Amino acid sequence: MTQFNRLGERLDYPSPVPTVSRADAEKKFREEFQVELGYVPVYKNGVITDWVLAWGPASDASQVINAQTGHKIDTEGKDITVTKVMDSVVPAGTKVFQPRTSTTELTSDEAANLVEQTVFIPEGRKLSYPSLDQDYFRNPERKTWRLRWEEERQNLTGPIYFPTQSSAMVDALTGQILEFQIESYNYGEPREPLAAPAGAAKLNYGQAKQRALEWVNQLYPQASQDLKLLERGESWSRLSNGEQFRFELNRYVNDIPVLSGGVSITVDAYGRLFYYSVNHGQVPANLPDGQAVTVTAEQALQSYLDNYELKLLYTQFGGFMLNNSYVEPKVYLVYSPQSKDPSRSYQVLNAVTGKWVATFDDLRMEPVGNKKEPKDLKGHWAEADLKTLVRYRILEPDDEGNLHPNETITVGDWMTYAVKAVNPHYSSYVMASPSAATDVAVPTDDKYSQVFRYAAELGWIDTAQPLQLEQKLTREQLAALLVSIVKYDRLAANFYEKNALADQFSDAKQITRPGEVAVAVQLGLLQGQNGKFNPQRQVTKAEAASILMRLVKLQGQTDQPIGIE
Repeated sequence: MTQFNRLGERLDYPSPVPTVSRADAEKKFREEFQVELGYVPVYKNGVITDWVLAWGPASDASQVINAQTGHKIDTEGKDITVTKVMDSVVPAGTKVFQPRTSTTELTSDEAANLVEQTVFIPEGRKLSYPSLDQDYFRNPERKTWRLRWEEERQNLTGPIYFPTQSSAMVDALTGQILEFQIESYNYGEPREPLAAPAGAAKLNYGQAKQRALEWVNQLYPQASQDLKLLERGESWSRLSNGEQFRFELNRYVNDIPVLSGGVSITVDAYGRLFYYSVNHGQVPANLPDGQAVTVTAEQALQSYLDNYELKLLYTQFGGFMLNNSYVEPKVYLVYSPQSKDPSRSYQVLNAVTGKWVATFDDLRMEPVGNKKEPKDLKGHWAEADLKTLVRYRILEPDDEGNLHPNETITVGDWMTYAVKAVNPHYSSYVMASPSAATDVAVPTDDKYSQVFRYAAELGWIDTAQPLQLEQKLTREQLAALLVSIVKYDRLAANFYEKNALADQFSDAKQITRPGEVAVAVQLGLLQGQNGKFNPQRQVTKAEAASILMRLVKLQGQTDQPIGIE
C-alpha cells in the first residue's frame, strides 16, 4: 500500500432502491453509446511518448446513469441534456494570433507586458515571482514564463488565505499565452466580485459564445483551421453562479480530432477572458490519416459494448473547485459502466491494428499477480525473485512474453527498478515538483530523466556528479549505488575504506571503491564467487532482481529507512 484516503465529509445517501430498472438503464446506455475516431496520446512516466489513431468512447458516452431519474449525469452531478455532442467550425476573427519571429526569448517584463496588453488584470495587482521553466505537461522542449499578479494582502491579523491574484503562462519564444486565470485561488477569503466595465451590458449565451471564439482566434495560432467548437448547449455552458460561460474546443489534424483535449475557455458576463488553457501535447506531423483505418466504427462500437457492464453504485459528485467556484459534494445512486476486463479501463482500440493499447503505461490497472508469467524463467536460478518483480510491474516482459533474465543492464535500468520498487507512482511526484538542478544533469527528454530526479530527491545520487545512465552497470558501481540507497556513504568512506572485508578477495587490487564493496558485502547485498569479487563484471537482470529482493528483506534492519520514510 502506497496511499490511503478516507472521506471526512458526512453526506446524505439516497435510497438504495433504484427507480429505474437495470434493463431500462442498459437499453439507454447501449442506444446512446457512440465511438469516435481520434488521435490519442500514450503516456509513459507522465510524458507523451507516442500517438495512436484509435476508436474511443465519444464525449459523455460512458457517463453514469442516475438510477432515480434515468438521466445521464456529468462529473458535477448535473443532468446531461445533449445526447450527442456536435462540433462546429470556428470562424476566422478580425484579430488573429501572430507568433513572434525573434529567436531571442522574452524577458519576464516583456512576457508580462504582452499579457497585460491582451487581457484584463484587475487594478492593484502587481507582477511577482516570475519564473522561466519548461512546459513539462505539454512540450518539455518548450520554455515558458509562469507569471502572477498579486494584490497586497489586506487581512494581516485574521486567517491566512492565498493572496488575490491573476496568473498566466506564456511561451517564451513565440509569445503565445498558454494559460490565463483572471482569478487564481478565488476562494477562502471573502471578497467582492469584479466590478463591471463602465457602460457594459451583460451578454446572453449567443453573445458570450461569439466573444469566446474571438478570444480563441486572438490567442491560438490558426484557430479557424485547427479547432472546432464542441456544442454542449447553454445549460452546460452557463456556470452555476450565472456570471461566466465556459466552452471547449477540439484540435483537428487530418480532419480527425485530437482526443487528448484542445482548448478550454471561460468568459465572464461582460466578455472578459476569465479562464483559458491550451491542454494538449505537441502532435507529430506524420500521424496516419483516415485511409489507414482497418477497424470500422461498427466493429469498434461492438467491441466497446461487449466490454462494458452496468453496476449499481453510490458515487460522489462535486467536492472540487471549478472555475473558482466550489461544487458542493453530493452522492447519487447510479448505474455505472464498468469494464469487465480491468486492464481495459484505460485502453483504446487502435483503429489501424485492431489491438487494444494502454494509454497510461504507469497506471497499475491490473490486480497484483494478474500478469502472465514470462516464458523464459522456468528453471532459472533467480526464477522466484524475477517473478516477484514481474508481479509488481517492476520488470516487464517484451511483446513475445520473454524477460531475458541473463541480459546485462545499464545504470539507468537499475535506478529504474529501485525507484519503481519504492514508489510505483514516482513520475507523478517528479512532474509536480520540477527541479532545475536535475534537469541540467539529465535533460528532461532523456528516458531516465524522471527516475534520476526521483532518486536525487531520495538522496541516492549526487547531482553534482551525474551518472552515466546508459553505461552498462558493473558490480562495483552497483555496490556504490546500494550503499547510497541504505545511506551508509560516510561509513563506507570513513571506516570501511581500509577494511579487510574487501581485501579478502583475490582480485582486491582491482577494486577502486573498497569501502562501498565492504559495506555491501557486510550487509549481504553482494557476495563474492570463487574467492573473487569481479568488480568490473557487468550485472544481469537476474542478478539485479535477486539483489533488489535482498534490499526488501533488509528493510527495517538498518538505522535509516530504504526509500520513503
